[in-house]
Amino acid sequence: MNKEYVKVGEEVQFRLYTVDKITKKETHIGLVETRDNKITYDKVKIENIKGEYQAVIKFTLTPDILDKGLPPYMKNHLEWLYCGCSYQSEHKDWEHKQIPKKQADYLEMGVLIIDRYKMPGLKPNGSDIADDMTYGTGQPHRDRIYSEERMAKYKEEYKTFGFDFSKHTLFADAEDDLLMEPYEIEEEVVITNKKQEEYKVPIDNTAVYKPKFPTLTEEQNALIKVRNKNVKAIYTKEKCSSTKYGIISTGLDVRIFDNLSDEQLFWDFENTAELYFARGELQENLERMIAKFKRNKGGIYEDEVLTRNIKEHPETLAYCQKVEDYIAEQLKNNFSKLEEVEDKDPYFEKKEGKDSFFSNSQGKRSEKRKKFSKPMYSYGNPVEATKGLTIATNDIWSAEVLLKEVKFSGDNYTGKYEVTLWDHFGLDLPDMEKIFNIIPSVGEVFVCWFILQHLRGYKPFLTKINFTKEFTGNLQKGMFEIETEREKQREEDARELNEKIQTDIRTSPKL
Repeated sequence: MNKEYVKVGEEVQFRLYTVDKITKKETHIGLVETRDNKITYDKVKIENIKGEYQAVIKFTLTPDILDKGLPPYMKNHLEWLYCGCSYQSEHKDWEHKQIPKKQADYLEMGVLIIDRYKMPGLKPNGSDIADDMTYGTGQPHRDRIYSEERMAKYKEEYKTFGFDFSKHTLFADAEDDLLMEPYEIEEEVVITNKKQEEYKVPIDNTAVYKPKFPTLTEEQNALIKVRNKNVKAIYTKEKCSSTKYGIISTGLDVRIFDNLSDEQLFWDFENTAELYFARGELQENLERMIAKFKRNKGGIYEDEVLTRNIKEHPETLAYCQKVEDYIAEQLKNNFSKLEEVEDKDPYFEKKEGKDSFFSNSQGKRSEKRKKFSKPMYSYGNPVEATKGLTIATNDIWSAEVLLKEVKFSGDNYTGKYEVTLWDHFGLDLPDMEKIFNIIPSVGEVFVCWFILQHLRGYKPFLTKINFTKEFTGNLQKGMFEIETEREKQREEDARELNEKIQTDIRTSPKL
């Protein structure tokens, strides 16, 4: 502090600000002082032997404080941090300064985007709506559901902020009004159609019947109503009833089941699905998912029971281990330039001839660099298929990993990262030909589901599984060192097991 401006004992006030790197918008963050929870001020004092004047405030800034203090649009990407301080000069005029002085010296902070695999609600190649998120009454009228402009905007927003329900309701089938046509309005009274005169009924001392023909506007509105019910339809009723798809691998006929009422279809769907595909608390989760489907509102489904079971599943644990190995590798090799590690662009499926791979806007995904994409809870394991995760999620559609926090003690560190898994509670025609339909009663689940979604207009929705995990590591250990230690541990475990077996053989009773 310049002695010409302040004196010992005078008060200096502090405020903390974040600056969004994209919008340049500033947000004030509340501080928590470690001493007595007071914030924003300290008194000027002589701090060292050089006689330098200083005012010091010590505070902690945790992810919880950031989550409360930051607006939603700033929570999923990096921003700058700086302090503002104010004090009264000897003339009692307030001086206001920012620390550091230069923006280039601001502290860079926030989450680090580790990976984004595909996007919720879109095809694997990112070209349009995912087939299993479509719905309707069997009368599609568009070749393309989302315009290129709308897709480009969604992708750019997702790259910057992730999935934001307040902005992206359309892609969760929650609000499809943006795609709907307005009804025609009759501006004048339409004269009765003269043809009605031909249909007069003789007077019988009671009444005269004069049939009313719809006006052109009424006919147009009727067509618009049908089209609006099918704004996201891709399957025609004729295609669903064709030989290839109408009779699926079980021999069940879509045309016969289509004669059932909605209530009958939902009853068959729920009871048969629970019989074959869900047990215990995951059966109750399935009931909640089907109930949401029946409410026909689209949107996002989150459930504590489902999230806990997903988080603890061996497939998820194996996926998270690969994520942690990758983060450890980046902390070892790119610690001073972590911003270069950030991977904001989602990966989409690309095809070259018969080969397919996942690529972002920067080129092909390197399997050596990333050995993870998503966990799967598929029908490939018949036992797993009966427990409740397979029917609820099966093949996770999209995944996002964010590094939230790293704390150091020397070279050792502890970290936190957030995983968000997305799936679609919907199905498409290829799902009707899967091997699990080989049992007729099992096939009923998917026939009923398909008819409700694609011939009765019930909306699918996004399923969201979000959880945070902690991990530990050392800056000197990357993927190679970690795998080497694991291999040594596996050899040690095998050696101990072999010794135990030999001991048991030697000490067991002889015949």
